[in-house]
Amino acid sequence: DDEDLEIVFGSFSSPGKLYAVNIDGSDVPGFPLVLDEKMQKGVALYDMNGNGKDDIVFGTEDDNIYLVNDDGEIANGFPYTTGDKVRSAPVILDNGNEKIIFAGSKSDSLYAINQNGSLRFSFGADSPIYTSPSFLEISSGLKIFFGSDNGTLYALDIFGNLQTGFPITGFGSIV
Repeated sequence: DDEDLEIVFGSFSSPGKLYAVNIDGSDVPGFPLVLDEKMQKGVALYDMNGNGKDDIVFGTEDDNIYLVNDDGEIANGFPYTTGDKVRSAPVILDNGNEKIIFAGSKSDSLYAINQNGSLRFSFGADSPIYTSPSFLEISSGLKIFFGSDNGTLYALDIFGNLQTGFPITGFGSIV
């Protein structure tokens, strides 16, 4: 509830914790949040519930994608359980109509999760996905780009459909 930015990060120690720290080093109320799940990659911050404060999205080694509200409470409908460890930092897309969480996993899948915790789509790649997806708006609409560990580049539309000319192979490992 101040104008200062906070620092948000997860731990890979046992038990796994999610930290939110004020600029003076004090904990944000409600944190650290003990999840007992390790986190290997970073978090995404975005105001998912419209209260003017950033919420926190992250993936864990226990195959889960979480949305945690700014007060440290796990949002209704979460966690979403994937097919394997989440080893990419999630990204959040706000297309003006809805907010969608994207994250890759070791299950060779890119997951698109609605803000209520339901699956919008998953897309099966040729190997684990360790990279965070990126977005590009072009004349034919929004495109989602990501790479797999085998060096394959994918492009999807907002509905999870593979785009013409993709995948492109031969890049080597993208980790």
